[in-house]
Amino acid sequence: MPAVNEVAPVRSNQDFIDKDREINILRRKLNAAERERDEFKKSAEELTEKLSNERWTSRAKQAWLKRSMEDMALLEAANNALSKAMSTLRRNIGDGINS
Repeated sequence: MPAVNEVAPVRSNQDFIDKDREINILRRKLNAAERERDEFKKSAEELTEKLSNERWTSRAKQAWLKRSMEDMALLEAANNALSKAMSTLRRNIGDGINS
């Protein structure tokens, strides 16, 4: 039997059209994924900024609370000293009246 020349099957235009369609679908998916990534990145940046602001606010509130507690301690000490002075003054006035 003589050798037969086999010819590779010829690709039809439809094959190229199908591949082109697949490429376009993949490009759209890639673009959509990039948009989602950008939105996620923006969302992550916003959350990071919000967390930073909350931490700053929390630190500011803690500092304010600490100063307030120190002020209250000073006021309490001043109130005790004033109370003691008033008590001494009353005692001295009472001693002056009784003498």
